[in-house]
Amino acid sequence: MSTPNRSLPGWGEPQRSSHSYASRIAPQLAPPSGSSQQQSDCASTDAPPHKTEQEIIRSLLFTDDEQFEALSPETQQKILDMFASLSLFQQMRDSLKGQRRAKQAEAHAKQAEANAKQAEANASQVEADWLAGAIHVCEEAERQAEEEGIEFLHSVSLIDDDVYLSMWRDSY
Repeated sequence: MSTPNRSLPGWGEPQRSSHSYASRIAPQLAPPSGSSQQQSDCASTDAPPHKTEQEIIRSLLFTDDEQFEALSPETQQKILDMFASLSLFQQMRDSLKGQRRAKQAEAHAKQAEANAKQAEANASQVEADWLAGAIHVCEEAERQAEEEGIEFLHSVSLIDDDVYLSMWRDSY
């Protein structure tokens, strides 16, 4: 049984970012073309600009190619399938995270709109309260002016009543 390459950076450490090894290598992976021997033959005859899937996985998990080649073809295929699954799960997780961020942004926008409406309602209430206060001041001033006017007219009326009464008596 082969042992994983523990000298790789990050071995045994929790992942610190949302990008796993599988998501970093996914764009470089060549699609499986049948048996692992066919892929190995293609890699040895042609020099593609990107590493093959097996080469990438070997470099990540094993210290040398012999460790990977020592595995049965079924185990090799399981390893390749595992990396494909990890890549798919990473894509799904990233998609769900994007959807969650969109929903959060929508909720924040709705909350901001609700806050703006509440602020507008508060401003309208403040304005209504101010107008009610102004009306009250005007009514109070009007009431006070009426009282002062009545008192003045009453004082004038008392003086004039005596004069008026005397004039009225003299005319008959």
